[in-house]
Amino acid sequence: IGAAVTHRNIERSLLVKVKLPVLAEMESHVANIRVRASGTLGGNLCFAEPHSDPATLLLVLGGKVTITGADGSREVGVQELIAGAYANSLAPGEILASVSVPCLTEKHRASYVKFQVHERPTLGLGLWLETPDGGRNFSAGRVAVGCVSPFPSRSQEAEALLTGSHEQVERRLPEVAEILASQADLVNDHEGGADYKQHLIGVFLRRAFLKAVE
Repeated sequence: IGAAVTHRNIERSLLVKVKLPVLAEMESHVANIRVRASGTLGGNLCFAEPHSDPATLLLVLGGKVTITGADGSREVGVQELIAGAYANSLAPGEILASVSVPCLTEKHRASYVKFQVHERPTLGLGLWLETPDGGRNFSAGRVAVGCVSPFPSRSQEAEALLTGSHEQVERRLPEVAEILASQADLVNDHEGGADYKQHLIGVFLRRAFLKAVE
């Protein structure tokens, strides 16, 4: 995806809807129609707004970006591009050229859920699961939370609990949520306190899991 492609174009792309429906759905809920019609995916990622929807989902989808400068091009993961709240890792003279996202296969399930009351979302949560048998068992998983902290984050410790049978993984979700919250550097702000955000992570992780496997 070119860095200058708008959220609206991604949202409406038939190719994206077929290959990555979770990405098209997420883009359809970014901000409002005015923002989606003018804002770009590359601009969103480089701005590194803590309440960014795309960054959180791309973390679990394995998204990468191509960065170009006078000395050539390099490819890094989305997590390496974002250096903190409103900060990126671009060097002077570099620009973000494109974003690459692996397509989902029949073995993959993915979902993105968020909670929003005010202008910016309070919580964004992305989930990616690999299942060899249609959702009865899971061989790998990724989960990321955004909006609740200065930048989106994953947790390898939490993701290790997303493998096993459907029943085992569903039973572990409260523990996964607790680990995610403890490692996400939750902040107290006008969107809510850290305790409130920890509660939201538990509620929306379960919703994301049910949405992905359904």
